[in-house]
Amino acid sequence: MTKKKSGRKKNFAPPTLGRRIMGWAITGAICLGLVYGAYDLFQFCVRSDLFMVKEVRILGTELLTKSEILREMDIPARVRLWQIEPERIEAALIRLNLVDSVQVRRVLPQTLAVEVLERKPVARWQDPATHEVYVLDEKRWLLATLGELEERMARNGISRREIGPLPLIVCDRSVRGWAPGDRLDVDGLEDVLNTYDVLWTRGENWIASIDRFEYVDALHGWKIKCREVAEEIRLGRTNLTQRLGKIDPVWRLLESEEIRVAYIDLRFDEQGVAIKPLNIGVVEWMELTNRETPTEKMIG
Repeated sequence: MTKKKSGRKKNFAPPTLGRRIMGWAITGAICLGLVYGAYDLFQFCVRSDLFMVKEVRILGTELLTKSEILREMDIPARVRLWQIEPERIEAALIRLNLVDSVQVRRVLPQTLAVEVLERKPVARWQDPATHEVYVLDEKRWLLATLGELEERMARNGISRREIGPLPLIVCDRSVRGWAPGDRLDVDGLEDVLNTYDVLWTRGENWIASIDRFEYVDALHGWKIKCREVAEEIRLGRTNLTQRLGKIDPVWRLLESEEIRVAYIDLRFDEQGVAIKPLNIGVVEWMELTNRETPTEKMIG
């Protein structure tokens, strides 16, 4: 016969004081071992060359040289990766006139990555006092003298075609000590430069014919002096981005018909584009403007 199992639970005796002390001792030893292990690991990281910076990887630069970047970073010849302060280096590099933004990252185990976005020269401006010519970006910042830019291009093997034609900006500014790092404060200039940069990148043909952008005054705004098809393009004071975007189809039509004009006037947003032809008669011009074209309405 099998014995029935009792439903009662077995009562275990509480651990004795000796067992408790032994458990505390074992736990303490384990903790102490972990502390010493962490300390040894820390000492290894501090003294070992495993995390010593062996490479500074600089990305995104064309006009700036690696030596210029390293000089501004000002880091020791021997430095461990965890000793690098990315925020300090970024603050130092952003002070360079040609730097728009910068990001510094630690890449384990031995690399420091520096990603630079350079400011892009898009135009020229001449100081009325010193006659020094500066290049500026689409945000109106003076980046460098034209001579310095050309030296950098020659040193780094950059062609003028890669940079672009750099049209001249003509505007009256107060006589003062202008220098790289200053910003031109002309009404509408940023819209003009931003749109010009986009159109140049897009490859619109008429852009290559620009000689200069002129700021006439607060009443008349901006106009463009050109070569070849049109002698002048009148933009005015407002809607500069939209008006610049209208030029390409008009220009292509005039170019295909071999028509030269004194001006293209874009200031009449609702009425259309006013054009003064030079080498075509009134009858021929009326016939041309009555055709169905992809351009805005053209009026003579």
